[in-house]
Formats: sequence, C-alpha cells, structure tokens
Amino acid sequence: MVINQLLLAWDSWSREYCIAICGTFVPLMFLLTGATVLGLWFPFPRRWMTLTASLAGGCGLLLCLHVLSWFRIGVVHPVTFILVGLSLLCGTVNAGAVWRGRTRLALGR
Repeated sequence: MVINQLLLAWDSWSREYCIAICGTFVPLMFLLTGATVLGLWFPFPRRWMTLTASLAGGCGLLLCLHVLSWFRIGVVHPVTFILVGLSLLCGTVNAGAVWRGRTRLALGR
C-alpha cells in the first residue's frame, strides 16, 4: 500500500518535471562519468573515483526510474530507450573504471 502510494507520487512528479529531470541528470551523469574515467589516467585518489562513480550511478538510477514512470503509463518512444541505454552505458563504464582502478592499484601500476 505504502509502496504503491510512493510509486504514484514519484510517477506524477517525474512526469511533471520531465524536462528538468532529463536536462539535469543526463549532462550530470556524463560529467561524472568523464571525471571517473579521467581518474584512470591521472593520479586521483581511489575514493574520488568511487565517489564520482557512485554519484553518476545515482543519476543513472534516477534517470531509469524516470523512464520507468513513463513505461508504466504506456509511453514507449525511441527517446525512452535511448535514455535507458545511456544510463546503462554510463553505469557499465563507471563500474568498469572503478574495478580497473582497484585492480591497477592492487597490481602497483
């Protein structure tokens, strides 16, 4: 019951502020993913990479939840699939960068 009410509140808020959500989280997700990838080339602390990857993952998760709110009412357009694909791509890149950074530090390179 409570979860259903939370989902309904999220859905209505998400659809009402669609332009603001997409206009904020897509560039933020790309910037944070870029900062995570830069951490592989430059000597950033490992917690910096973990922080930027976590924030980018949070943006990606919110963007996926936003798209799912549109799927719940039956809106299926190429834009929704593109947004989900971008979120998954950035999540994969961030996870790979954090994993690569940890293994590189463990190997002493």
